[in-house]
Amino acid sequence: MENNFYKWLESPEEMTGILFWKITYLWQREINKNLKDVDLTHSHFALLSGVAWLEKQGDPITQIKLANFTQTNAMVTSKIIRTLEGKGFIGRTSEGKDSRAKYLYITPKGSTTLNKALIIVENTNKEFFKVLGHEKKQFDKNLLNILYSNYDKGE
Repeated sequence: MENNFYKWLESPEEMTGILFWKITYLWQREINKNLKDVDLTHSHFALLSGVAWLEKQGDPITQIKLANFTQTNAMVTSKIIRTLEGKGFIGRTSEGKDSRAKYLYITPKGSTTLNKALIIVENTNKEFFKVLGHEKKQFDKNLLNILYSNYDKGE
């Protein structure tokens, strides 16, 4: 009987998951490097932009709502929210549907920082994915198909 582990050791580049992980790691490293100028990491950016997007929808934003929207772990979300709050990028208020709950909002400093970060991330993405050329639209469609077909499996 052949041991599949040894086959894996010989050709990890043929495994979609390994390739995806390596590309994701390289992309996040590039994003993190470029976001240093605005005192954010990729995770900080994702949650800060999540708060901004949910604010635009007009509903009060709880940590759980943000974690669900960004598909991040509730504990990780809580830790990053505290960091963003400490930097003055977001605030919390008890004004909302449930006076016991704390609701998140983006501060003017957070909004200014997010606007700068959006440009950085867009430019980083253009540079990182330019190798795809005219195939980028199909690549994005494929990623959306993967995302939506697996969206609720993490729960």
